[in-house]
Amino acid sequence: MKQFSLLLALLVWSIDLPAAATRPNIIIILCDDMGYSDLGCYGSEIDTPNLDALAANGVRLTQFHNTAKCWTTRATLLTGKYWQKIAPKKIMSQQARTVAEVLRDGGYGTYMSGKWHLSGYDEKARPDMPPARGFEKFYGILRGATSFFDPDTLMREFTPIKAPRDGKYYFTDAISEDVARNIRVHADESPDKPFFMYVAYTAPHWPIQALPEDIEKYRDTYKIGWEELRRRRFAKMKKLGVVPKNSRLSPPNQKVKDWNSVDQKWEAHRMAVYAAMIDRMDQGIGHIVAALKSAKTFDNTLIMFMSDNGGSPENIGRGNGVNCLGGKAETREGKTIQVGYGPGIYPGPEETFQGYGPSWANASCTPFTWWKTMSHEGGVATPFIAHWPRGIREPGKINPRDFAHLIDLMPTCLDAAKVAYPKKHDGHVLAPLDGVSMLPTLTVAKPMPQRIVFNEFANKAFVRDGDRKLVTKSVPSGEWELYNLRNDPTELSNLAPTEPARLERMKQLYIDWYTGMGREMPKKKTKQRK
Repeated sequence: MKQFSLLLALLVWSIDLPAAATRPNIIIILCDDMGYSDLGCYGSEIDTPNLDALAANGVRLTQFHNTAKCWTTRATLLTGKYWQKIAPKKIMSQQARTVAEVLRDGGYGTYMSGKWHLSGYDEKARPDMPPARGFEKFYGILRGATSFFDPDTLMREFTPIKAPRDGKYYFTDAISEDVARNIRVHADESPDKPFFMYVAYTAPHWPIQALPEDIEKYRDTYKIGWEELRRRRFAKMKKLGVVPKNSRLSPPNQKVKDWNSVDQKWEAHRMAVYAAMIDRMDQGIGHIVAALKSAKTFDNTLIMFMSDNGGSPENIGRGNGVNCLGGKAETREGKTIQVGYGPGIYPGPEETFQGYGPSWANASCTPFTWWKTMSHEGGVATPFIAHWPRGIREPGKINPRDFAHLIDLMPTCLDAAKVAYPKKHDGHVLAPLDGVSMLPTLTVAKPMPQRIVFNEFANKAFVRDGDRKLVTKSVPSGEWELYNLRNDPTELSNLAPTEPARLERMKQLYIDWYTGMGREMPKKKTKQRK
C-alpha cells in the first residue's frame, strides 16, 4: 500500500503540472566558505530574509554534504563525479561532461556568474574556462579569491575586463546584477527555452570586505563573543529543528581563544564584516528572485542553494594575500592594501585583506567542532535549500533523514530537465555519474537510496554508510573515528574501540574506493635516524 501511494503521488505530480513544468529553469547558488549555522533559517542571527523565504516555501536538508574545499566542490558539483577522478590538479578532464555542457546540448540556455577556480588565468587556460565548458554566458573571476572592490582575473566570456572605479562597485552586487540581467534578457529573447544558471558567489570567503552600511548593521551584535554566540545559535537550531533534539553542542575547537584574552572590539568587528557579506549576498538573492517573478518564471524555477565547505579558519598572510591580488598589494590608484593583521587594522574596506580566524569559524560551524578542509561535519555539512513552487509538494519541510552529497546535484538537474547523461563523448566511453537524483526526495519525499559515499581532501577522509560515519584527520597517520550520526550528530562519541569489525570493514571500503580511482594510498612517513 505504501509503494502504491508513492507511485500515485508521483503520477499525480507529473500529470498535475503544465507541460513546461517538466522542463524547469534551474539555478544553483553556491556560496563560499560559509558555515552550517550562518543562515537565519539554520540558526543564525544574520539577516537573511530572502533565503529564509526560499526555505520556508521549499525544502531544507540537514544532511547535505560538500567536499570540504573550494575547488574540489566546484569540480564535483559541475560533473556529478568525485573530483579525484576528473580534476586531481584543479583542471577538469575534457572527458568529464559538465552539467552546463549536457544541459546546453539538451536545449537549455546556460549562464554562469561568479567564481570559477578550475583553470589557469591566461590564454593557455582558454580550453578550461567556463565558456569552453558549456556556459554560453560568463561573468566572473577565474581565481579562488580576490578583492571584492577590484577583482583580479575578472572576465566577460573569454575577455579580461576591469571593474569600474566609480565607488559603487562590489563584486557580490555585480554577480547578483548579472544574474538578474540574464534572467530578464533570456525572458525577452528566449521565452520558450529553459535556462540553467550557476551562481557562484565569493562571499563570505576572505578577504572579509563589505560595504559600510552593512557592517554598521552588525556593529554591536558580536560583542557577546564566540562562545556565547555558539550557545545562542545552538538553542535556535534546536528550536527550528535543523539539528535533532538529542544533539549535544560540541566543545570549542582547540584553536579557539578565550574571549577575555583577545582584543574584543577588533574581533567583534571582524565578525560584523563577515555577517555583512552574507547579508549583502542575501540581498542580491532577493534581486534574483524579483527578476524571476518579473519574468513570470519564478514558479517554474528549481533553485538550489548550498555552501562549498565550512567556515574558514585560515589566517591570511602577505604571501597568499598578494597572490590573490594579482601580485601587487595596492589599489589601482596606488594605495597600500594591508594584507594580514596588525594593531588598528580593521577589515572591511578595499585597503584591508584579512580572514576572520578560527574562533569565529568555529562559531560559524555550530554545532560542530571542525571547519573547512576537514571531513568531520564542520568541514562538509552545509545548509541546503531547494525551492520549486511547481514541483515541491511539502513547502516548509525540513528533512533530517536523507543523506545527500554534491555528486547528486548533476543527476538531479538532468532528472528535472529530462536530459540523459551521454554514454560517449569525442569517441570516449563516459563512466556513469557517481551520484543519484534527489528529485523524488525533494518533490514527493521519497527516501534517498541507501548507499556508501566517500570524501577526501588532503588525506582527510570519510566513509558514510547509512547512519555510520568513519572519519579521519589524516589517512596515513591519523586515527580513524567511527560515529553513529543518528544518535550522535555532532561526532562526540567515538565507537571505534567498541566496533572494531565495522571500522575495519569501512576502512577497507575506503581503500578500495581510493585505489579504484588509480590513486596510490599515502604512506605514513617514518623518521630517519640521525
